[in-house]
Amino acid sequence: MGFFAGLRPIAEIQPLSFEQIDFEAKVIKVVTTKTARNPRRQVPLEENAFEWLKGFRESRGPICPSNLAKRVGRAKKSAGIEWGHDIMRHSYGSYWEAAQRDQSGCREQLSYNMGHSSFKTYEQNYRNDRSKADASAYWAISPLVAP
Repeated sequence: MGFFAGLRPIAEIQPLSFEQIDFEAKVIKVVTTKTARNPRRQVPLEENAFEWLKGFRESRGPICPSNLAKRVGRAKKSAGIEWGHDIMRHSYGSYWEAAQRDQSGCREQLSYNMGHSSFKTYEQNYRNDRSKADASAYWAISPLVAP
């Protein structure tokens, strides 16, 4: 949800339930947002995000455990990883922009997907110099499938 849909880890992923994923329309219905300024939205599921989630099509209830932040913190500490709180989301934004930058409406779509109320954040954080090849490699990350 963070890496391939750009959702905020605590404000949007933690309260998310499987019922908010429309597998037919391939969208995530984000109803809990960071602030009242950020409206509810329907974030399109990129193909690799869909691949990660499709095995959960029949699941119901919360996606994450209630103690997600604590579990992630322990995992990062035990692995010795320096990891910003929004690194997954920022990776999504940067690689989505790199893959889509030559498409009409790219800035508007990414701002909507990420729940930004202005283009300022897009200009500051996501318009970048990542190559199309780097973006293709990022969006090709998918779950391993047993032979």
